[in-house]
Amino acid sequence: MNGVNQDILFYQGDSRQLVVTVYNSQGTAIPITGAFIRYVIYQDQSVVVTKTTTNGGVVLTDPSAGVFTVYLTPTDTGALRGSYNHMARMIDTSGDSSIIMTGTVTVDQSFA
Repeated sequence: MNGVNQDILFYQGDSRQLVVTVYNSQGTAIPITGAFIRYVIYQDQSVVVTKTTTNGGVVLTDPSAGVFTVYLTPTDTGALRGSYNHMARMIDTSGDSSIIMTGTVTVDQSFA
């Protein structure tokens, strides 16, 4: 997962692991060792879920290959229902900052 239109669907209370690979403009995976990543789910300009490499919700799972994982828990998704947007920003070790992923999140109601 990388770039725009990274759309996902899940149910309230689901756990999710979003595995993302960061690519440069030529389509080559880039190392992200030491990078700070902030992932958010938001609706109407209000952030409802925040995960970062600092709080442990984002883990650089294979940084030399540009891969990180966002861990969503049932606590994160339990109160969500409807359509949201999501986005990830990376700040590399040089201090360069860029949006590396955007898309929509659809959360369906769970009856189980």
